Amino acid sequence: MLVASGAHPPSAASLAHCPKTCGDVSIWYPFGVGPGCFRQGFEVTCNRTTKPWKRFLGNTTTQVIAIYPSGTVLASFVYTIPMAPGVGTYNLSWQSPGRNLNIESYNYFAFLGCGIGVYLFHPDTGDLVGHCTSKCSSMAAMLIATGGGSCNGMGCCTVTFPVPFRGFRVTIIKSNDTVPQPFSDITVKAFLSFRPYYFSIMDLLSNTINASIVRASSAYLSTVIADETNCKRAQLDNRTQYACSNSNCMDVENGGYSCACSGNFDGGNPYLLDDCKQEYNPTPKTNCSRSCGSTYIPFPFGLEPGCFGKRRFQLYCASNRTLIARPPAKYEVTNISLDEGLLYVNRLSESEDANTNYLSIYYGGSDYFGQQLIYGLENSSLSEEYGAWSWSVTNLTCESAKHNSTYACLSTNSECLGVTHGTIYIGYRCKCSPGFEGNPYVQNGCTDIDECLVPNYCNGICYNFQGSYSCCPHGMSFDPIIHRNVVKLFGCCLESEVPLLVYEFISNGTLHDLLHGNWSAKCLLTWEDRIKIALEAAGALAYLHSSAAMPIFHRDVKSTNILLDNTFTTKVSDFGASRSISIDQTHVVTAVQGTFGYLDPEYYYTGQLTEKSDVYSFGVILVEILTRKKTVFLNCLGEKQNLCHCFLQALRDNTIMDMVDSQVADEASQSEIYEIALVAEMCLRSKGEKRPKMKEVELRLQLLRAEMSKAYKEELKGGREIKQSLSSEYKSTYLAMSKRAEIGLFANSSAQAVSRCYTMEQEMMYSAEFPR
Repeated sequence: MLVASGAHPPSAASLAHCPKTCGDVSIWYPFGVGPGCFRQGFEVTCNRTTKPWKRFLGNTTTQVIAIYPSGTVLASFVYTIPMAPGVGTYNLSWQSPGRNLNIESYNYFAFLGCGIGVYLFHPDTGDLVGHCTSKCSSMAAMLIATGGGSCNGMGCCTVTFPVPFRGFRVTIIKSNDTVPQPFSDITVKAFLSFRPYYFSIMDLLSNTINASIVRASSAYLSTVIADETNCKRAQLDNRTQYACSNSNCMDVENGGYSCACSGNFDGGNPYLLDDCKQEYNPTPKTNCSRSCGSTYIPFPFGLEPGCFGKRRFQLYCASNRTLIARPPAKYEVTNISLDEGLLYVNRLSESEDANTNYLSIYYGGSDYFGQQLIYGLENSSLSEEYGAWSWSVTNLTCESAKHNSTYACLSTNSECLGVTHGTIYIGYRCKCSPGFEGNPYVQNGCTDIDECLVPNYCNGICYNFQGSYSCCPHGMSFDPIIHRNVVKLFGCCLESEVPLLVYEFISNGTLHDLLHGNWSAKCLLTWEDRIKIALEAAGALAYLHSSAAMPIFHRDVKSTNILLDNTFTTKVSDFGASRSISIDQTHVVTAVQGTFGYLDPEYYYTGQLTEKSDVYSFGVILVEILTRKKTVFLNCLGEKQNLCHCFLQALRDNTIMDMVDSQVADEASQSEIYEIALVAEMCLRSKGEKRPKMKEVELRLQLLRAEMSKAYKEELKGGREIKQSLSSEYKSTYLAMSKRAEIGLFANSSAQAVSRCYTMEQEMMYSAEFPR
């Protein structure tokens, strides 16, 4: 068999005679059809006798659905295993041709059957790496237990791949349990998939592979050059067959290596000679069409040659529809968001992907739309017919791109943002700086936003200036809030270029300064001080929410807005972003304002500002008080971490003491620490309706402070040591405490009648002991 070979990777010209497609699927080297067109072990067989044409890996029956420039293959793995009387064991196996393809670990194996146990073995060592069981009961019970959801062991079970494999060995063992009709001796169906499969009784009963299984049965395989164990060996010992002479070499986890275009390039085939290209054109023609139907098409996207920044940003207009590819195309673009870096698309017709939700990401050095489809990106809301695809300009980092002649962020008042998917770096994109809007990809494309013209943006006197604005709330100057823990506002000055709010002077700085000013030194705030500050801040916010003449949502609660006088008395400050509402209102829809790290995620996504938005921000402050860490901090590896995410994960892992400030750990009992952690966790819940009110938070802190005071008095009286280690029983019941707190002191609206007597009693007791 002749294969493409030589001292270097072949060039595109040397493969000019090779078929570029088989049916509607492009063939990218190292794969190829026919002699001299593929690297050893990467042959694709094109069956032109079927309609449509079909593609297979080498001489196997594994059907190829798509091949991508990075070397990723989408293949179909689907099997039927008829159950024969008297036969209890069935075997299934597959080996990658030439051991050149890895089944990626985000794929899984699904099995539809009744009364079976499935065992997945390592293809090389024979070790058991996964198993599942599938059983069946009566038809009525099956319908109730499944209901169109994912596989749960009733008629269907799944086995995941713990690491990438170059094959698999599966043993299916039929149990001796009696299987009721009509499920006895049905044919077992098995398939690999990277996307969710929604189980159907009809799929189970069918003795053949039906349409829904076909749509689900596709898995991603990644290219591996397996003739050497790693890049170093390939470069030293096998230069004549080294595949990455003109691209980056990357070691593969289970042996071998793969190639990718380096960060200096944004496209091309890394397995071909000089094919990695840098093709972004930052200067479009002047006479470009910028709309198709009702869809506006901003640069770097375009329709005509010379009107788009790169070939992959070319769109097509047909019948007033904006298409990602030439007709017949699967996807229509309905909106292009330069600000979010997203394409919003509709699926035009049913395809093998029609019943899944996924986003397009960029993988292996290329950012072509649809190159790699990964299910379930966080914070994405997709339906069966609608999707949002993220995109980047090139796969350079911002630092590298800024020193490049084709840097895309041309407008003044624009900035560069990195685009990632999990730990995978996709590339960079551009965005107008805060306070500006428009197109950052063209000269002078970002213009100032006049916030004062935006409805509901400023509830008061508004002053706009370049890149920002100031808002002096109505009534703040004339109807001051009187509360011992709220800073006094004397007035608002609009005569200067930047309007000023004039407050009383507070001598001891901010809570943020005292916690984070000199981290190497001991904090001036004791544990008792920190609880007192938290209680007073909670009381001030509770007053604003429920006791002020007109309820006020602060909207920018953070540690820098908590001032402290020389006795560490708390003063909540900075009402420049606050909103007042009428007594009968529960929320207000407004433009999102606040400080990232403290911003309520529900408010961020919906624009609905409620009192629970301040509760979330206060929860962040409680975590700061506990840990003495900033909202974004560097871990021991020098990596940036989100404080709230790390805190909540530590609670789930029961490792919260590893995050607590050492001074807190010395001064506080673990029960006190866990109590504050519990209150913080409740405040940080993603849905506002599940968070407590600030009044309830204040009462909980009053309870804790009263218990601390009581314990301290008992210690003085009896000379006993009150600090105790938290027992393992307390730790194991932490989640149960959290749940009880939801239905007790932190009752939701449906349980208020049950908890009101208790909370009223506590309020009377502790408000008397700790007056405002």
